[in-house]
Order: sequence, then C-alpha cells, then structure tokens
Amino acid sequence: MLFFLEELKSNINYKDIIGILKSVQYMAMETLLLFRQILLIDITVRNFVSDKYNQLVKFIGNEIAVFNLRKNSEEFSYFVTLTTIYEKR
Repeated sequence: MLFFLEELKSNINYKDIIGILKSVQYMAMETLLLFRQILLIDITVRNFVSDKYNQLVKFIGNEIAVFNLRKNSEEFSYFVTLTTIYEKR
C-alpha cells in the first residue's frame, strides 16, 4: 500500500490523487479543490458537497489523498463520486 501511495504523487493515470491542497473554493452548491502534485501539475477536483467545505479549508497547505474519483474530459480534472473518500496525509 505504501508503494501505491508514493506512486500517486507522481502518476496522474489513476483515479486517486495525492498532493498539496492549494485552495478550496465554494461555488454554487459545490466545492472545488485545487491540488499541486510533485510534477508541478495543477489538478482540480469538482463536486465535493458543500458541507465538506469548512473541513477541507483546514487542510489547505497540507498533503491530502483523495480516492475513487472520476476523470473529467478536461486534462488534469476530476469529479467526486458517491464513494469518494479523502484523508489528510
């Protein structure tokens, strides 16, 4: 498991990501996260429910992992699914 978590930091081909949370924005009933990965790629994660906003704001500047995302048609963009989970690393 540890190897996989390290792999997520530099490989964007999975539906899971690990990175430094740069910002959290609340927009019309959804929360948008912006990550910076080791590869210096900005990644967006959309559709977190708004009740997670306050908790996610506390994680800004920290490394967090988000699992079970759905890739968007835009490059480096993901959507939250019903089974998405996240944790502070």
